[in-house]
Amino acid sequence: MLCESKSGYVYNLEVYTGKSTNDTDTSYVNDPEIGATGNVVYRLVHGLENQGFTVYMDRFYTSPTLFKFLSDSGIDACGTCTTNRKHFPVQIIRKQKELRRGESVYVACENLSAVTWMDRRPIYFMSTCHDPSEMTVVKRREKSGESKEMPCPIVAASCNRNMGGCDRNHQMARLHRSRRHYRWPRRLVMKCMLWMAYNAYIIESCLRSPQQQGRRCRTFLNFCDDLIIQLIATFTSPAANRGRSPCDSVSRLQNVGCHFPERPRGATRNNTCVVCREKFKRYARENPSTPRAQNPYSMTKTVFQCSECLQFICIRDCSTCWRDYHTKKEFWR
Repeated sequence: MLCESKSGYVYNLEVYTGKSTNDTDTSYVNDPEIGATGNVVYRLVHGLENQGFTVYMDRFYTSPTLFKFLSDSGIDACGTCTTNRKHFPVQIIRKQKELRRGESVYVACENLSAVTWMDRRPIYFMSTCHDPSEMTVVKRREKSGESKEMPCPIVAASCNRNMGGCDRNHQMARLHRSRRHYRWPRRLVMKCMLWMAYNAYIIESCLRSPQQQGRRCRTFLNFCDDLIIQLIATFTSPAANRGRSPCDSVSRLQNVGCHFPERPRGATRNNTCVVCREKFKRYARENPSTPRAQNPYSMTKTVFQCSECLQFICIRDCSTCWRDYHTKKEFWR
């Protein structure tokens, strides 16, 4: 996956379907010089040449040959690296005790640099867009529990700061229920739908801040709830009758003669009418710029409860909440 580093917006992705050369596909990039993993990276970033972008990747993809290839294509790159990559400079390979914590060594050739930084163990970085001699300061916790500042190459700090795009996307757009009983095409379709919804959420967040004054932050789950309501609304599946109860059967609309108002023992006026509360929330959701005090619907307190539904519903002058709740499927309308 190719994601934006801060938000996790999905720009491009490729599903692995096995080894293939795709000789008949002219858009398929397969350069033997950069290897299989390098071709994956270049296929994902194809079309971003000479636009000032920097690609951050982990050590599974990083190699000197790939970075040189991307640099010649007008794309900067940075990431961690393993020492067994072809053409990796062996002169900066260090063992555990050869450097003290915070020390670093580097080599550079033109704009391609390789850096070794000692944290708890030697960590290797490669970059085509950073000065390997430039240093910054990071905080690390010692064995005693004390937090201590230590020098760090700017390439390491930049890599740690910008490597979270794909991880954030995996966290936000994950399937919240187990789908292992589905075959992989269906799981993939559901995952693609979540990716599209998450991209739409990011675009909406750019146009309108999810954090409104006096209101809770609009999360991705809230966005999905609103999206589902807008797409499905009151649609019910016209599936064939299979002896089951119809899809639109709602218990509160059946046996209306059994629904009586009652005041439970110990009931206080801290209970809100379910109809008034739903009207208030839906209006606030559809009009986020309207202050809470100007909401035309009030969250009415009541002590009366339906004996069958066990929901608190207000009974007052000029109120239709009791009738609406027991006669309408969308009782908030």
